[in-house]
Amino acid sequence: ALLEEAPETPVVPVTIDHSWRLLQYSYLPVPWGVSVNVHIGAPIGRRADEDRMALLDRVRDDIQATLDRWRAAEARTA
Repeated sequence: ALLEEAPETPVVPVTIDHSWRLLQYSYLPVPWGVSVNVHIGAPIGRRADEDRMALLDRVRDDIQATLDRWRAAEARTA
């Protein structure tokens, strides 16, 4: 619905990883040393006549690329 109502508003991909670490303790108390990765991607410009599924695929691909980059870095340090 938001994509339809604001056809020229950019979409910003947001990637969040390891948030489950907060949930494992029901949010409180937040254990010392717990880290959550957050990446705010570059805005993706839009047009009124664009293919919405292609836009969603692009957002998903951006999020997946970020997760792949983080996990590859974790594997190198492990």
